[in-house]
Amino acid sequence: MDKQQNNKLMDMLPVLTFIFSFFIFELFDWMAATKFILAVLISVVTFFIMVSDFKEEYKNPEQLKKLNYFVGLLTFLFVLIFLNGFLHWNRMIPMHQRMGILLGLVLIYFIILFRAVRLLANYKSLAEEKPHS
Repeated sequence: MDKQQNNKLMDMLPVLTFIFSFFIFELFDWMAATKFILAVLISVVTFFIMVSDFKEEYKNPEQLKKLNYFVGLLTFLFVLIFLNGFLHWNRMIPMHQRMGILLGLVLIYFIILFRAVRLLANYKSLAEEKPHS
């Protein structure tokens, strides 16, 4: 695998960790909401680690501002997905509505995660072109 393919694979690490962890959690007899919550948590933590690693290496206030925005947005979505878990665990509304809300939140999470990963990959490529201080 060449360097460009390896970089693309590493850029998609939060998505890959979500997929891998979700399928690992499928081995357990848990509710669907619990599996999604834990997989989103692992994915968010992976993205946070990638962002913090980038922040330590390259310090550009404008880039950090945009990355912090996406970190906050992904955290907010994780909290919403976690709160949606209470609907599942307590069976407060019918099953199709619970799953519709959960899958809608996960879809929004993935849309924002892909945008955040693309932005981080763009910043990394720009930073590699210029020598960092």
